[in-house]
Amino acid sequence: MAIELVSPSRKFNQRANNPHVSANGQRIRFLSPAGLAETPGLLDPFGDPYVATRGPSGWETLPTSPPAGFFYGWRKNAEPLSFTPDFSSWFQIAATLSQRQMGIAQVFQGRLDGSFSLLFPALVPLGGGVPLTVEASDLQGASEDHSHLYFRPGPKAAGGADRLTSYLSGDPSPSGPGADYNVYAVAFTPSDVPFIVLLSRDGEGKVWGGNCGARLGGIGEFVGVGPFPAPNGNRNQHAISTDGTRVYFSARAAQPESGPCTEANKLRILKRIEAQDGPWISRLLKEPSGDCDRVAPPCSAADGDDLYQGASMDGTKVYFTTNRTVADSDLDDSASQCSLTIAQPGCDLYLYDSTLPPGQRLIQVSAGETVPGLHEAGKEAKVFNSVAAISGDGSHVYFAAENVLTSDKNPEDGEAQPGQPNLYVWDSATKSLAFIGALASGDQGALWGGEGTFKNNAYPVPAVDENLGQIGGDGHILLFLSKAPLTADDGDGLSRDLFRYDAESEQLERISKAVPGGNDNGAFDVASRGNPFVPGTDFAEDGRWASEDGETVVFSTNETLVPDGIGGDGNSYLWRRGQLVRLPGGTPVLSHDGSTAAFTTPAQLLPEDGDSIGDVYAARVEGGFRKPPPIPVCIPNGNEGCQGSSDAVPSVPSAQGLGLLSQGNVKLDPVRNCPRGKRRVQRKGKTRCVKRPNHEKRTSRKQGGQR
Repeated sequence: MAIELVSPSRKFNQRANNPHVSANGQRIRFLSPAGLAETPGLLDPFGDPYVATRGPSGWETLPTSPPAGFFYGWRKNAEPLSFTPDFSSWFQIAATLSQRQMGIAQVFQGRLDGSFSLLFPALVPLGGGVPLTVEASDLQGASEDHSHLYFRPGPKAAGGADRLTSYLSGDPSPSGPGADYNVYAVAFTPSDVPFIVLLSRDGEGKVWGGNCGARLGGIGEFVGVGPFPAPNGNRNQHAISTDGTRVYFSARAAQPESGPCTEANKLRILKRIEAQDGPWISRLLKEPSGDCDRVAPPCSAADGDDLYQGASMDGTKVYFTTNRTVADSDLDDSASQCSLTIAQPGCDLYLYDSTLPPGQRLIQVSAGETVPGLHEAGKEAKVFNSVAAISGDGSHVYFAAENVLTSDKNPEDGEAQPGQPNLYVWDSATKSLAFIGALASGDQGALWGGEGTFKNNAYPVPAVDENLGQIGGDGHILLFLSKAPLTADDGDGLSRDLFRYDAESEQLERISKAVPGGNDNGAFDVASRGNPFVPGTDFAEDGRWASEDGETVVFSTNETLVPDGIGGDGNSYLWRRGQLVRLPGGTPVLSHDGSTAAFTTPAQLLPEDGDSIGDVYAARVEGGFRKPPPIPVCIPNGNEGCQGSSDAVPSVPSAQGLGLLSQGNVKLDPVRNCPRGKRRVQRKGKTRCVKRPNHEKRTSRKQGGQR
């Protein structure tokens, strides 16, 4: 692997950080408060967003900020949303300052070619009260082809009742106990003319859920206070099809369109399909007859909520938890609820598989087997309301439950423990359940009770199928973080480690262990790259830390796992097929195939890095650029002509096996990145660097140096 400088060397002495790698590894996006690439618009103190594209001689950086004059708020608003997997297109919520003060927002689509298109007219909230707008946290998701996006109106300021407002005349204003937001869909006609519709309104005008609002997939209400509220469930995996014409959403289907919302009308999962005669909406489970085959009590009984957990990439398989009994195999009495934190006896995990014949589509995943003295099949699984991960094709689901659902031992010869959060995997092809390990109480919120696939500390691979199609990968390999000592070589107590489980070979191993000469079994925690605030297309490469084949993983810890580690100051590592190497930077991220790892560091790893402020670097397999020819140095007397010299390339710390070396990188095109004090202009068809007027020099120094 070779080291390459990604961020420009000219950054006005400002940092570059928070990198993400595109699916093909050819683009890296990052943040910087410096005005790189002659960025128009405002500079955000948290960092303006940029995309760097790898070319034959270096990385070219381009801005993704909205045009000058637009306000886009604090950090969650500053970042573009819902990138396409190749980082060539994105959504951006922006408004002028005056629009913002009135609660008006606009959604744009940006592209690397510099275009910035208004997707739909300014949104003007109805109903008065506190002005509303669309925040970054209100963008619920988007289709992968960017033909559809989904959002809900949110408050300009903190508050409860004022958020429940409509944008379109005639839409309900959700209110009452259990009410959610209205969710809106923006779609584009073949002529690229956008239109806005209420997600829960069908082609006949009926609003499913009425004044109770709706949830895209299983995205629940935000809880907590402050600028970073924690979502009470953010599970919308594959709720949106690739082309956006199929959507799963949740609503209180029995709620009438008039009157305040009441929690007596329970949440149900609904399916919305766009058709030529308008959208049609139906329940996922046909009740009281059909897919839901429970006899007594019948499925129509309003005895609990169905909570969306995620779907397969093609939408044929939908996983959900419920505290009601919806199949004859379910022998529980109904629980009061399914809980994120407490294992309720009557809460179960189900699969709805539309590829199976009617009457066989509903499967109680957590039914388990009869274990004498410990468990009766179909009874009291005690599932937590939040699965750890679902594979792209829906064939594997990983979840935690407190009961002993199988007598089979795990690869370490361990058994499930009653009353402990046991991690299981269920295979839809064989309809079999396997025990992975007993988790620790400190894993709550990380492996269960969290936000679902890729937002927990769990990563199932492969995530997509070999042809990058719409079926998805089977996710038979799970990389996950746990504080439990799951393997015999884990002797560090209850510190967090990184594990790799292979459902096909039934192997479990610890990744975060030292090589000979390094330190191990210390009190340290491993960290992966989380990504809780970025909605949008599923399986985008934001925060990826495991390659598709499960053979390359990146992570961070303060432990010195290799001899050249730096104790206590943080170390980033790349593990590949049993070999470990330390990366010379902060928490890294990977490309889809694992060939490119991006990270930030203030260290000057290459001569082209002209400062000691944080830069974005990439470590690439067969990377590096050919160094430009040396600049001739002429001897004054002229007798010996001109001679050149080349600088030695500094070494980068490497560890066993991978041969991580630094190679030369080249500076970006000086025409695109003029020296400080100059600017780019076009004259007679050519781009040149010319001196800035004095007033522009002062502005540049102020923006670049006083952050």
